Amino acid sequence: MGKERTLTARWMTLLAAAIAIAAIVVGCGGGGDSSSSSGGESDGSGSIKTSLLSKPVFIKKASEACRKKRTGLIQRIIEYQASHEVKGAPEGALIAKAIKAVQIPTVESEMEAIRALGAPSGDEAEIEAILAAHQAAIDELRKAKQINDYEEVEKYFADATKKLEAYGFKACANGG
Repeated sequence: MGKERTLTARWMTLLAAAIAIAAIVVGCGGGGDSSSSSGGESDGSGSIKTSLLSKPVFIKKASEACRKKRTGLIQRIIEYQASHEVKGAPEGALIAKAIKAVQIPTVESEMEAIRALGAPSGDEAEIEAILAAHQAAIDELRKAKQINDYEEVEKYFADATKKLEAYGFKACANGG
């Protein structure tokens, strides 16, 4: 019974950490101003298309994509860890593997959905900077051999989160 209680406490800690990281890693959500865009084909750099979406509509659609991609993320992380846990192996290595196998593909699919929307006219550089900051975080996380806890992942995405918030996004998990 004591071992079951310890495992339950451990999973509850992992669940709380996963909720915290899911709220921060990709800060999609509502907000923004009422500026609108007029159409265009490309921002000239070939990096991200210009869309006909206004900034508020872009944020709303990106937020919807984010929530859709994130559905079940916490459960997938928990299931991954449960099925890949090796007795005696460092927990930090398991966390790193879970982030690489579950969290990173989720973030990548969110960023692909945002890129597919195209940026509001005039905001291409800001959206490209947000996407680039996420890619830099992902690249660094892929190199990590060990991550001590899920809160540690937040530091990798600090720049991306700052850029998202400056643009007007709020965290998906906050119901944005």
